[in-house]
Amino acid sequence: MRAANEADAIYRRTSTTSKQPASSKNGSFVITLDGSQLGSNATLWTKMVMDMYPPGSSVRSWTCTCCNVWQPPRAKHCHDCDKCVLQFDHHCVWLGTCIGQGNHCRFWWYIFEETALCLWTAILYISYLKANISRAWWMDAIMIILLVTLLISLIFLLLLLLFHSYLVATNQTTYELVRRRRIPYLRDS
Repeated sequence: MRAANEADAIYRRTSTTSKQPASSKNGSFVITLDGSQLGSNATLWTKMVMDMYPPGSSVRSWTCTCCNVWQPPRAKHCHDCDKCVLQFDHHCVWLGTCIGQGNHCRFWWYIFEETALCLWTAILYISYLKANISRAWWMDAIMIILLVTLLISLIFLLLLLLFHSYLVATNQTTYELVRRRRIPYLRDS
């Protein structure tokens, strides 16, 4: 831990130079860094961050204008939760929380489990309707309406699961995919 803190301190001293003072209003500065400045004490995380911002590129403010805390790349302030979230994906209204670095894997498994539950319930409904095929259809009208509603929900859940699987496979977030043109490190890609 101490080595990581020392490497972070070295990184902060050598990697950034400001053409204008960084404030919460403007806050843009230019990174000037070459490979020799990283040295042997630089962490893997520092190298990853510097790969996101090529040398000489202009980047957004490093401090959150709402929280006034240091904000690493891929972090965003959520105005619904009123806090900064690392690797912000989206604010989930149904769960009442932000989906980010700490819980994105659990969110994916939650969608997977909901999809599996919907599929299992649809199979049970269909097997019930097959077993009672001799009855008049209007006697099972509620079951048919529930099955149609369930199948529509299953389609949306399956699409959501496939979308988030794509995001995980490409190491993106929903916010980065939707706001690609507004995020400085994604503009040229």
